[in-house]
Amino acid sequence: MVEPRAKGVNFHTFIKILRRLRGDRIAEATLDLAPPELSRNFRAGLVFSGNWYPLSWYADLHRAAQKAAGAGPDLARTIGFESVKDDLAGIYRIFLLVVSPEFVLSKAPLLFSTYYDTGTMAVSEAARGQARAQFTGCTGFDRNLWLDVQGSCQAGLEAAGARDVAINLIAGGADGDTSMELEARWR
Repeated sequence: MVEPRAKGVNFHTFIKILRRLRGDRIAEATLDLAPPELSRNFRAGLVFSGNWYPLSWYADLHRAAQKAAGAGPDLARTIGFESVKDDLAGIYRIFLLVVSPEFVLSKAPLLFSTYYDTGTMAVSEAARGQARAQFTGCTGFDRNLWLDVQGSCQAGLEAAGARDVAINLIAGGADGDTSMELEARWR
């Protein structure tokens, strides 16, 4: 069985956001605490945005950042939120001005599969101001990765114009869970 993977852009955006939120010292300490192969390759410029890397490295990067920053799991949600805001800046910003949160939700499963090669996302009960998302078969996810995804979902909705977004965990989303169900509400 092939180990689940995350896209290289995840790592680049993670370190960029961590530098912005916590400074260079914490970002460098995070890389020092990360798996040696990830740290060595990242610093040498050998982690490419379009390539796939072990998902376990991404989970380890979250743990390393929390340790380096003296932070708890909320840092994972913040990283996910800020990463999507960063990814959707620039050219995508203009596109997002003309779409609805419901349209973004309809494309979310495709977006999820561009960041992770494990699991699927399905959106149900999507109506104006609310939706449910189910993530299944997400082998290798831990609580930090689930929190990252929750933050990402909130940022995506806000980028599409949703206000007062509340993301509620319905089921799953803990260490070792391969599934999670979320409910999102907004105005």
